[in-house]
Amino acid sequence: MKAQGKTAKAQGARHKAQGSIGVLLLAALLVAPGLARAQQAGTAAKNVELAPIECYWRTGASSVRVGQVFNVTLTCGVLETAATTVVPDQSRLDPDVLQLQPFEVVDGTVAQDLHTPTRRFFQYEYRVRYIGDEIGRDLDLPALTLTYRVQSRVSTDSAAVESRERQYILPPRPIRILSLLPGVALDIRDPQPTSFEEIRSTRFTASVLRIVAWALFALAAVIAAWALVRAARRARRHRHVEVRHASDAAVLRGVARELTDVRRHRDADGWTDALAARALAALRVAASYEVARPVVQVPASGSATLAPGQLRIPGRWPRGGTVVLSGSATPAILARERVRAEAAGHGRGQRLADLESALTRFASAAYGRDHAAVDSSALDEALTGGAHAVQTLRREHGWLATRLRALAQMAAGLRSRAWAR
Repeated sequence: MKAQGKTAKAQGARHKAQGSIGVLLLAALLVAPGLARAQQAGTAAKNVELAPIECYWRTGASSVRVGQVFNVTLTCGVLETAATTVVPDQSRLDPDVLQLQPFEVVDGTVAQDLHTPTRRFFQYEYRVRYIGDEIGRDLDLPALTLTYRVQSRVSTDSAAVESRERQYILPPRPIRILSLLPGVALDIRDPQPTSFEEIRSTRFTASVLRIVAWALFALAAVIAAWALVRAARRARRHRHVEVRHASDAAVLRGVARELTDVRRHRDADGWTDALAARALAALRVAASYEVARPVVQVPASGSATLAPGQLRIPGRWPRGGTVVLSGSATPAILARERVRAEAAGHGRGQRLADLESALTRFASAAYGRDHAAVDSSALDEALTGGAHAVQTLRREHGWLATRLRALAQMAAGLRSRAWAR
């Protein structure tokens, strides 16, 4: 009995061992295909190749009208790792260079590059429009050919090996061109306001702007008139009060004529006291203009007798008649003015010196005690210098020169008031 029990136990143990081995074999059969697939997947993952460059278009509108400006965005991603770097030729993508016939590139911008562990992305945004007669059709943004080179490195320390030039072609993208008018329209029509309210609003805006414009014009006119009045008052305050029966040009013209007549009598009869007094009277009038002193003007008849130091000239039109002139300049006044002019470096110094010398010599010849000591050559020289000074004064006090000087003084007064504010 004991022997039979041991035999049964041995058989049971043997059956259990055989069952365990079967289970292990079955599990191995089930797991083996999965392990094989995982190993194949790992090998395949190690052998995956990334595309060196990928680009795509994106348009702001799928359909546009003729002349409408719309956005076109080009985005590209290139491979950039420690071992491989793709270098595209981006010079042809610049907005000033790119051609997208039949579309026209108006302008564009370049975005800042973005980087990932394996990619570098760059983007161009163009503003494009179509100007042509192809309406109601699909037109393509043309295919874009982008050249690039691949730089490979065996290690980080080794030099890069550059491949030959390759090309990437971005396929075209269709854009629908719409018409501005319905298909049954027979002519071109301008767009009209959409409502009465829009018309009323536009008219109101135009009226307000017109009123504002006229108000600004009126304000500018008032300011200009006020400035002119103030400038005229300022000029009048600084002007000498004198009665003028002849213009400055007429006075100086009469002085020049008198000196010419004096020279003619001197050539015929020589210098006399009366002739020197005539030259003195004429030069005193001219010297008064030189030092800006008033010249007395008195209307008189043609038969009136002239007092010493007076000069007769024709009166101003239309009153006519004659005007008797007398100047108030003296050699002492001319000497003081000459010193100031020479100290300031003004060019009037020589002219003042000539007039001073002429007045001194003719006064001595006309009213001096020793008439026998009159030097004819000195008087001739004084007459020449005085005549030259008179000609210069005539140019400075002519009509055009006087008007230009008045305008300059008015502009200076306006400028000084503007700065004072």
